[in-house]
Amino acid sequence: MSKHLKLFSALLVLMVLAPISVFVCPADAGAAQTLVENSWRYEGGQLVSDDASSEENGIALLSMDALPDGVTAQGIDVSEHQGRIDWDAVKASGIDFAILRVGFGAPSFGGRVDYQFNRNISECERLGIPYGVYIYSYAFDNQQAADEASMVIDCLSGHNPRLPVYYDLEDKTIIADGRQSGIASRAQTFCNKISSAGYKPGIYANLNWFNNILTDPVFKSGSWDHWIAQYNSQCHYTGSYSFWQYTSRGKVSGISGNVDMNYAYVDVSLYYWQLKEGTWYYATSDGKAYTGWLRQGGTWYWLEPDAGGAMATGLHECNGSAYWFNASGAMATGWVLDGGTWYYATGSGALARGPVSVGGVLYCFDARTGAMLTGYQTDAQGVRRYFGSCGPLNGWGLVDGSWYWFADGIASTGWIRTGGSWYWLDPDAGGAMATGLHECNGSMYWFNGSGAMATGWVLDGGSWYYAGEGGALASGWLHLGSNWFWLDPETRAMATGMLRLGDNAFWLDPSNGGAMATDWVRDGGTWYYATGSGALASGWAYLGGVWYWLDPSTHAMITGVQEIDGVQYSFASNGAWLG
Repeated sequence: MSKHLKLFSALLVLMVLAPISVFVCPADAGAAQTLVENSWRYEGGQLVSDDASSEENGIALLSMDALPDGVTAQGIDVSEHQGRIDWDAVKASGIDFAILRVGFGAPSFGGRVDYQFNRNISECERLGIPYGVYIYSYAFDNQQAADEASMVIDCLSGHNPRLPVYYDLEDKTIIADGRQSGIASRAQTFCNKISSAGYKPGIYANLNWFNNILTDPVFKSGSWDHWIAQYNSQCHYTGSYSFWQYTSRGKVSGISGNVDMNYAYVDVSLYYWQLKEGTWYYATSDGKAYTGWLRQGGTWYWLEPDAGGAMATGLHECNGSAYWFNASGAMATGWVLDGGTWYYATGSGALARGPVSVGGVLYCFDARTGAMLTGYQTDAQGVRRYFGSCGPLNGWGLVDGSWYWFADGIASTGWIRTGGSWYWLDPDAGGAMATGLHECNGSMYWFNGSGAMATGWVLDGGSWYYAGEGGALASGWLHLGSNWFWLDPETRAMATGMLRLGDNAFWLDPSNGGAMATDWVRDGGTWYYATGSGALASGWAYLGGVWYWLDPSTHAMITGVQEIDGVQYSFASNGAWLG
């Protein structure tokens, strides 16, 4: 059975629709204005009986078995007046397309969104029913027309209607009191804003309005679509049009009561976006694939001429510049991550190449692919910079296991002070941060694992070092408080135990932190005596009224019998000379 047999137009039965509700501004609207439908179809918000409308005169039952010559499809236009529609039943009945009312007016002057719009558009998209939209205009001036366009654009966010966005010009108030003279300007305001948002604009009106009211040349614009209402067996409009609303008394499964019926003179199956064998195309009203740049819904798309208009996705070369398009074909601007690689799409959409400042930060992009580069890059002036994932590094950066301090990607060298600490960035190592013992400009320094220069005592590898206030490691004798310490001039390590310097020996007491001793000291079972200068005594020493003999070669205190210069002497166990 033909799908059109499921649908018929019950035009022989006269019916009067129930009174239409008065449209009242929402509570949060900007003006306390009541909008009531008054047009060739409505009086005071109520539908004029079909048999009283001159537009219906002469209409005959139009069979759906075979569409009239030139007609490509049959559809409906709906609003909240049709209530909750069973769209599955509508589609099954053979309807080819729908035109959905977004609403009427704008919230700024008492309008609102149609109560069924969001559900209707969602259902059409779910079922793949091609749709367009319209708004019933109450605009008295250009600002109100712009507000109506803004409401439509807001409502279409996230949607891509295949058919045009129509400006419904039928309410008597918009041409009353001298306002007819401004209707062309208001229509231009609306359509220009809709077009700028990327949608195809159009005008809806009845035959009388198109012939006698919408007479400004702008209404003949080829860039605007035309939807004609004339309830007759044929449309007598002599201009171009894509849709003809031929009755308001259609009967369609899934809709309670009557519904407006429309013929299409364009191929709605090839109008706007079409998916063919996994590839998207954009078709014009004549069914031909569009090629080149296309702006729709505020978004740019590239339809590749060399591929018959196939919609581009991912990275794509267009007219010598690289662009990136998401899976829906929308051209990107800003940062783009693709396959683990970052790109930056400029305001025009073209991918940045070479050094480019983004938000005041310099980045480097591959001159051929546009991929953001990381690591060291050398510019045309020979300046070498290091780029991370967020552009040129500033501050600390870890590169190949070593830390560097970067300023706009350039590695610093020499001394830097940050966070209250000093750091050495070795010029001989490309600015790598020093750790541990390190020679800087002829002096030795010690840097901890974080690179901070040490001051004071430092323990490294079991050895102690002392860094002065300037950080340089001390060498030789060091006087701290009341103590003396010896720091090896070669290694800067603090000495402990016996220290021999020339003819002198010193005891650097391990039990006292390496401080030089100045009294009796014991090492194992051996006693030594350190004089006030720290030098260990040798030979005879008279201490505390007692004589001691300290071996001249070892400085050790002697006990027992000892021959000294050929004479035998006896010493007690405490070293005291006995005679």
